[in-house]
Amino acid sequence: MLLYLCLGIAIFSLWYVPFRVSSLSGCKKAFWPVFIACFLVIGGYIVLMGTKLYLKPNIVVALLYNILGILLMLHAYVFCLLLILHPFSYFFKGKKRVALLLTFFVAVSLVSYAYYNSMRVKVTFYEMRIAGLKAPLTIAHVPDLHLGAARGEAFLAKTLQKIQDLEPQVIIYNGDLVDTNIALNPETFRPFEKVSIPQYFTTGNHEYYVDTESELNLLKLSGVKRLENETVVIDGINIIGLEYMNADRATSDNHRVNDLFMDEELPKVFRDRTLPTVLIHHSPVGLSYASRDGVALMLTGHTHGGQVFPGTIMVPLWFPEYKGRYQIDNMTLLVSQGVGTFGPPLRLGTFPEIQIVKLVP
Repeated sequence: MLLYLCLGIAIFSLWYVPFRVSSLSGCKKAFWPVFIACFLVIGGYIVLMGTKLYLKPNIVVALLYNILGILLMLHAYVFCLLLILHPFSYFFKGKKRVALLLTFFVAVSLVSYAYYNSMRVKVTFYEMRIAGLKAPLTIAHVPDLHLGAARGEAFLAKTLQKIQDLEPQVIIYNGDLVDTNIALNPETFRPFEKVSIPQYFTTGNHEYYVDTESELNLLKLSGVKRLENETVVIDGINIIGLEYMNADRATSDNHRVNDLFMDEELPKVFRDRTLPTVLIHHSPVGLSYASRDGVALMLTGHTHGGQVFPGTIMVPLWFPEYKGRYQIDNMTLLVSQGVGTFGPPLRLGTFPEIQIVKLVP
């Protein structure tokens, strides 16, 4: 239903933006050039995503993916601003062109800031007491790197250096490490080899869209250990890494990639029940199952916090726990906004986030 609503809004904007631009500019001939430009942006992006052409390891495709994504959001902001201004048309009758220029200036400013903001990775710090813990443990939680069209070796190296400077005892890459096949080469993964801290990885949904085998092999060669529905004990604490999976058979998931379900798989994972447990899963689903299974802390990502407005007000429709810290009965949940971006390399209303989680007795 929501997909059809978005499609309807896109089709309406395809007419409305050229109509208002030609009206405010006083040039009726401007309608068709603007219409064609908007059609190429919206249509081109839909084709890239719908045909999965964006996954191709091709530099031209990567550039189109980034440029069309940015232009699509520019179109969306122009559309929204023109809609907001429309009821006030009477007040700027003699200054229509000024209003139009102001609209484009604000839209371009928002997109420019969103692009700049998407590359400024911030660190958020959490400290929490874990019953039964014998010694402090600091975890760097790094989901959603989304290496690919917008981010490569340089971005990864800079991010990993920032993490190492904070001296965590373990690094967790919690899914969606890669989102296009252009990143699947040894050069992109080389920064992982220079990390001296133990590194672990769990899959996200995007791992199943790209060449999964190549990504997992590159990670293994880079010294990153995959947790595949298994437990590793670090300093007296169970860390369980789950594959990306649905919560249960009754819950729908638009990103379903396998026939695994948390309510069935989590109880199968062997662990020392006398030790406290941290659960790593890419998506914030199955929270009640994790809590009932005795998990003290669950670390997730996936939502990007909505990434870019208006996604920031839409994401709670799917994920009530979509960013920050929550309490689910006796379990603490941390949802990261993620480090990278999917689609347009933009962030407005969110920020790229590395979570440093200090667990204390």
